[in-house]
Amino acid sequence: MNQFNQLKKKLYRENSGMEERVAHELERMEISDKLRTARKSTRMTQKQVAEKMHVQSAYISQLENGNQNITITTLLKYTEAIGAELSVQVLGPRKLAGRELPCVAEEPDTEYKTKNG
Repeated sequence: MNQFNQLKKKLYRENSGMEERVAHELERMEISDKLRTARKSTRMTQKQVAEKMHVQSAYISQLENGNQNITITTLLKYTEAIGAELSVQVLGPRKLAGRELPCVAEEPDTEYKTKNG
């Protein structure tokens, strides 16, 4: 096992809840990266997206850099502004540190899609 993984295990063991916080931040970073990638694929600027959403371009920057919590409503507005499709997938229970975390989906692997634009 490399030193990074050893350190990570030690930190998780010594700091209750840290693994869950890290997982949450990684998920938020992944969403932000997908927003930025989708916008760039349309060749739109942050300013253009902001104008369509009726927000400041700084807000778009915060969303794309993971510095702002994002709601489903904001995701819908964002994808509509860039003419993209939003797909939300609700998965069954996930395991973290050997225990199951609750999931509100009654049917695992249910996917909901909405087409904007």
